[in-house]
Amino acid sequence: RTNSHGSPVFPGRFPTADVPLRIPTLAEEVELILGLNQSRNTQAGLDIELKAPQFHTQAGADIASAALSVLAGYGLDGADAPVVFQCFDPLTLMRLRRELGSQLPLIQLIADNSWHETPGVDFDAMRTEAGLAAVAEYADGIGPWLNHLFQSDGRTDSGLVTLAHSHELLVHTYTLRADELPENWPDFSQLQEAVFVTVGVDGAFTDFPDLTRASLDELPAKQA
Repeated sequence: RTNSHGSPVFPGRFPTADVPLRIPTLAEEVELILGLNQSRNTQAGLDIELKAPQFHTQAGADIASAALSVLAGYGLDGADAPVVFQCFDPLTLMRLRRELGSQLPLIQLIADNSWHETPGVDFDAMRTEAGLAAVAEYADGIGPWLNHLFQSDGRTDSGLVTLAHSHELLVHTYTLRADELPENWPDFSQLQEAVFVTVGVDGAFTDFPDLTRASLDELPAKQA
């Protein structure tokens, strides 16, 4: 991944190179995961983000229906399928549930308003009591930005997870990065303990799954 100047966003990661790799389709990704599950005797699922649905709609494409169609071809569209849909656009999630009849778990991603992620959506209001109550009408959980888990000091629990849980919403935060720690967090392990234990999220996206897995394996001992 490079920025607008062609420089790596994360210089310490795998070096950028002119390798002719193409973007895989959703069907190819499903085939990969199913194949790995078989060969490694695992049960990894799929967490699919529907990116910029308004952009696709303007281009004449129905990304929600297309994704559901692909999953249906693999029998992964039922309530018991190990698949989750997430999206910043609440209208897309509402449509999945109410119009397209999807039984898959739906996660409402929550951006920071300063990003202007989805036109017409007030993500600050979405994190309030009334906002979360509204989300609970069509979604199974929220996916807040990591910084939203803490107060302005960057370390004290903001109460968002507790509030979401009071509305029976799961919380899947994003994104844990060992090479891009939030301010006031000098240690990745301490950050992860705060996220999973102190704040108590149900899941998290991480760019370092090996480190996060190792941290989770150690957490029960720390709690004890």
